[in-house]
Amino acid sequence: MSDHIFPRKDAEFNTYLGIVAPYLTTNATRLNVFAGNVADLAALKAIWDTKYPQSQSENTATKTIIEEKTEAREDAEELLRIIYGDIPQSVLTTADRNTLNLKERKPNTPRPHITTTPNISLKALGSGIMKFEFRVVGDESRPSIHPDADGIQINAVILPAGSPPPASAEDLDGFFKSRARFEQQLNLSKLGQILYVFARWVNNTDDTKSGGWTTTPVSLMIS
Repeated sequence: MSDHIFPRKDAEFNTYLGIVAPYLTTNATRLNVFAGNVADLAALKAIWDTKYPQSQSENTATKTIIEEKTEAREDAEELLRIIYGDIPQSVLTTADRNTLNLKERKPNTPRPHITTTPNISLKALGSGIMKFEFRVVGDESRPSIHPDADGIQINAVILPAGSPPPASAEDLDGFFKSRARFEQQLNLSKLGQILYVFARWVNNTDDTKSGGWTTTPVSLMIS
């Protein structure tokens, strides 16, 4: 999302995160920040505080470290968007908005009907762990939640290799996620079988404004 909350350069983001993480922790009760999100933010900041300096040193800036730094930033930004979305507008002070770089939202602006579907990416990490990533059409550079959605509804099925793929998301088991990137541990008895995934953007307040399902599933063998 091009919301311009976060600085573009990593060095500036490092400064930003160093300010907002303790600020949100200190003001968590007043700003309605859930305790679980406070703990998750602290954990993500600890990862960033390790990976970012390593990515800046010639002695430690490997391709893997740089990728892990980028992923740590994306995870932190995604969690901050969730936290900011939960803060009641009525409690935000000028100091809050200046510190967090939050512009005042237009009051009573209804969210429109979502007309696009998520771009789905799957990666098998081994030992039955699958990595899910979802991207917004027009913003495929990184995983993110559609700006008019509360999260993603994911319907999936695991079938033996060689089985016909499911024709639609209907009648498949599903679950909801508010994050655009996560890992899921699957049953080890399913190794070698195929995971099929459909997804749609969801408006939890008004489902008539949720997006439609992806028309064909994204699939990958579980390893």
